[in-house]
Amino acid sequence: MLPSSTQLRPAQKAILESYKGGKLAIAAVPGSGKTFIIEQLVLQLIKEGTPPDRIGIGTYMRSSRGNLAQKFINHGYDRVQVFTLHSLSLQILKEFYPGSFSFNVQEEYQKERLINNLVSSWMELNRSVWHNWVAEQKIQKAEAEVSKQLANGLKTIIGKAKQKCLSAYQIKAQPNSLLSVIKELYDRYELKLAEQQRIDYDDMAVKAVKLLEENSYIRSVAQSWFDYLLEDEAQDSSPLQARMLEILSERSGNLVRVGDPNQCIMSTFTNSEPAIFRDFCDKHQRHTLNQSSRSSQKIIDLANYLVDWTNNETSFIRTTIGVKNSAHSNSRAKPIRLFV
Repeated sequence: MLPSSTQLRPAQKAILESYKGGKLAIAAVPGSGKTFIIEQLVLQLIKEGTPPDRIGIGTYMRSSRGNLAQKFINHGYDRVQVFTLHSLSLQILKEFYPGSFSFNVQEEYQKERLINNLVSSWMELNRSVWHNWVAEQKIQKAEAEVSKQLANGLKTIIGKAKQKCLSAYQIKAQPNSLLSVIKELYDRYELKLAEQQRIDYDDMAVKAVKLLEENSYIRSVAQSWFDYLLEDEAQDSSPLQARMLEILSERSGNLVRVGDPNQCIMSTFTNSEPAIFRDFCDKHQRHTLNQSSRSSQKIIDLANYLVDWTNNETSFIRTTIGVKNSAHSNSRAKPIRLFV
């Protein structure tokens, strides 16, 4: 059941009244009702005649997927397709991967274990190499730190390289440098996965996007699955996951992405790149939800003070000292002010 107009905030009402299909970006601050607006948009589409099973909603977290799915079950629409972006990638592989999909998916704890084992083995066999990286009297203390840096570096390189479809051989590194070691370990990591007939979560998106881009038949069939695609917490998706949604929505042209363009929490430990969502906001019709119900007025006042300082004072300082913006900062939208 759709809420009455008196139950909607003005920005929420404007979105529901104006959306008639196409690509839409909804930039929303925490506590402004990102999931709620997706729920209401889907209910409106169903009311206007779109069959529930022609609507797909992608999320990054399994918990978010379960929460959204339950909302539509409660409304009596259990045929609305709600999925994580990882499971959507896996569905594409199971449907279309050549010779049937026979790989097992490596869970994150298995990935951590494999990375740690590879690092431990390398350090045991190459003590003379990493000993040269640290002062002699600090070797014992440094061993744990070197191991941690290698493991973290390897995990980062695996994710970033796969997002760009790069093999270990395509990574350039100086001999005997930390990056050259990580490059070597990345190659061993891939060999281990192949031996065990496993793929990791990054591989799922890589292989799914490759199938969609290179095979027109597969692309046309997959595009027929949905008439509308919506994404929750869009700032958390990786570049390849964002590309997958773009491809799948090409036939219908209907893609709604909802997220916080200023939120970078997940990008510290996943391959999400909030700049991708900011670019989407810049290129397509955009609505902003900046009315937060999550914090007290004092917290919101403090947040707005910091937003104003970021938008004004830091730009003045950067201009004064002649600091050039990076490619990402050029495309970054100004932080959104909040109100209650």
